[in-house]
Amino acid sequence: MNKKDINRESLDIRGRICPMTFVYTKLKLEEMQSGEFLTIFLDFEPALKNIPK
Repeated sequence: MNKKDINRESLDIRGRICPMTFVYTKLKLEEMQSGEFLTIFLDFEPALKNIPK
């Protein structure tokens, strides 16, 4: 499997604050399959502690 075969998703939650940043991220992850990648765009710095890397 090469890099082009890996499914990559993104989630733009800029402008959202906790706890909604966590909720939107959790819902998106539940839609995804194991092994897929999720890129999250956010601008609420405290959310970095709540959203696992």
